[in-house]
This record gives sequence, C-alpha cells and structure tokens, in this order.
Amino acid sequence: MLSSRTKYDLANYFSRIPKSTRNQVTHIAMDMWQTYRDVTQVYFPKAKICVDSFHVISMISRAFQSVRVRVMNSFERGSDEYYLIKKFSWLLNKNFHNTCKMRYLRVHKNTSLLKYRHHIPAVELLNSDLSLDPELEIAYLLKYEYEQINSKCTDKTIEIRLEKYIEDLAIFNLREFETVKKALKNWKQEIINSFDAVDDRHISNGPVESVNSRIKLMKFSSTGYGNFERFRK
Repeated sequence: MLSSRTKYDLANYFSRIPKSTRNQVTHIAMDMWQTYRDVTQVYFPKAKICVDSFHVISMISRAFQSVRVRVMNSFERGSDEYYLIKKFSWLLNKNFHNTCKMRYLRVHKNTSLLKYRHHIPAVELLNSDLSLDPELEIAYLLKYEYEQINSKCTDKTIEIRLEKYIEDLAIFNLREFETVKKALKNWKQEIINSFDAVDDRHISNGPVESVNSRIKLMKFSSTGYGNFERFRK
C-alpha cells in the first residue's frame, strides 16, 4: 500500500523491482486511471493492460442511476410515477436475472398504474416502472446488455460485442451515457484484454477491491489516520 498514486511514487516503487521480474508479468488489472496505464507501459512493457470489469459495470450503473433520477424528477412529487421510481429504485438497479427469481413485492400506495393491487410480481413491477418513460427503459436495457456482455462473452467474442455496444450508445445518445461511450472507446483494447481467461476466470482485481473496502471501513471507523506509516502497519 503506497502513500499516493502519483506517477512519481508509482515509478519509484516499481523501479526497485528487477526488470527481469517485471518482464515476467503477463497481465495487469486496473481501473480507468490514465496514470496507471502510463506507468504500466513503461515498467511492464510485456504485460497486457486489463480494465477490471467491476469498474466498467460501476460506471454504467452510475450512468443509469443518473437517468433514473432525472426521469423521476420529471414527475411531480407525490405522483404515482414519482413514488414507483423512487420507492423501487433498488429494483431498477438490481440485476435482471436476480429480479426474475423474485416473487411478489408489496406496494403500500394505492395506484391506478398497478390497478390498485398491493401484491405484484417483481418482474411486472419492474416493467411498470420502465414503461413510465422511454429513456428510462433504454437506459435499463443498456445496463442489462453490458451485464450480459460481461457474463457471457469470451476472449473470442468480446471485441465484436463491445463494438456493437458502443454503436448502441451512439444510436440512443443518452447524455448520461456519453461519458461511458468515451471511456469505452478510450479503453476498448484494455477491456478486451480483461476477457483473457486465467484459471477459467476473467482477469479481475476483485480480491484486491475486497481488501480495499475493508481498509476504507477501518479508515472510516477510526475517523482517519494522521500518520500514514502507522495506518499501513
């Protein structure tokens, strides 16, 4: 764990590792931080740079969340539409296949949009939410499409699917997904690289992210550390 992620500190750390050792590294997983890519290209010239799928999915989920909030705020507070989008935002953010496994959900508000029913199948409630606005439905389908790409594609099929996905982003042209489109274009090859299979799994820094989340929890619980060396120990 380094004190910062500046180029200077990263270069200083990696330069202490023998070049013969660095040349044996085949893949490096990272988020979409340009500094990491620059340093990797210098100190690990034989390694494939891979963008971790967690960060791509998180970026797309944030874009979808922005669309959801925009659409929700387009309705009057207190309206049935506003209630359904706000109350069941967790359902919209949920993976579609997990939604299909759910049964009935309880709706506390009387609403004609659901024919005044208080118990409704999860998938039907999801479809009712999506039918409230075409852009919300498009954004959800874009989120779902990349979830499928991430779970189904291999190193042989990812390039064509990813290019098609970028084309879909351009066609639907949702402003909240503009950043996603630019990032996927800029990091396309690195995302493709992450679909290389190692031990029958895609390249991922998921275990490292798990450690990071625990470190962040410790930092939050302690309200911060003034001494970095003590914090690292």
